Amino acid sequence: MSSTPGAPGASGPALAAQLLISGLAAGALFWRRQRPVLVVAFGSACTLVLLLVTPHPVFPGGLAFALYAVGRHTRPRVSWTTAAIVGLCYGGTLVGLHAAGFPVLAQDGDGPLATAFLVAGVMLLPILLLVALGNLLRLRHELKQRDRAESAAAAVRVERARIARELHDVVAHHITTMNVLLGAARTVLRQDPGQAEEAIATAEQNGRDAIAELRQLLHVLRAEQARAAEPRTTGVAHLPDLVERAREAGQRIVMEVTGEPFPLPTTVDHAVYRIVQEALTNSRKHASGATATVTLRYLPGMVDVRVADDGPEVRRAPGTEGFGLRGIAERVALCGGELQVGAVPQGGFRVHASIPADQGADRR
Repeated sequence: MSSTPGAPGASGPALAAQLLISGLAAGALFWRRQRPVLVVAFGSACTLVLLLVTPHPVFPGGLAFALYAVGRHTRPRVSWTTAAIVGLCYGGTLVGLHAAGFPVLAQDGDGPLATAFLVAGVMLLPILLLVALGNLLRLRHELKQRDRAESAAAAVRVERARIARELHDVVAHHITTMNVLLGAARTVLRQDPGQAEEAIATAEQNGRDAIAELRQLLHVLRAEQARAAEPRTTGVAHLPDLVERAREAGQRIVMEVTGEPFPLPTTVDHAVYRIVQEALTNSRKHASGATATVTLRYLPGMVDVRVADDGPEVRRAPGTEGFGLRGIAERVALCGGELQVGAVPQGGFRVHASIPADQGADRR
């Protein structure tokens, strides 16, 4: 077998014909990705012609690349079928030319026919190996693409869950507050128009706050730069404002802060705010008229937040249906903290989260 068309003893015209045919087969490789089967067919035809002008079996490099390409860029059934046809055509032509007396195996065209079959079988091996190599690399590429697609899909699912938590926290809190305020305004509209007007104004302000938080969330989704340009409305520093708005909506709240405050990592800072917001929303929704106590404790390397009320225990536990408490559990888990949710023995309901707050973490 030879990878070049020239052979010792070949005449000038024969050598020129070999170079021309090999050049045509190599030029067809330009379309090996778009039309791999046609390129193999053309390369095989050129190879069969070379058998007529070469005194021994040849296997041009152009056909080798074409066979690799058909395994790399076509389905296994197509590539293996093409390899089988090429092998049969090449081997059959080799045996037929030898039987007809052409000097493909010997200068005088003599020799046992079994030798021709043996050479044809040997020449079939590189054909199969080249197609197998193309199939192997194609499969490897497809697996990498599948892994990337699965990773991207997992990232999308995580991002969707995060967006769902954010939307729930924003919408549920403000809509619940607005619903309570508008209901109260409707009740006292005739007896005390001034109080009704004040309740409506507070509901209007809650609507503006909801729009501001939704706008901030949209900026986060569009670009980190946009988020940096928009002032933050969440975080531990905004807890007093959150509590004050809830009080204006008629909710009784007691807030306590103990320990020496220190800067919190952005994720923890945001999680503490959302935990308190969701816990107060649940208290207002399920235990109207109850008194809620918000306790924030700064401990060494940890922040502890607790929201408890003295209303009835009718809320769900994490893991059941409902986005609120499940969202709290997911936030605490993302921060590596611990969460306790449930009824209080002396009556009421409690949400208690302990979250590590490494002061060496990136803060904002």
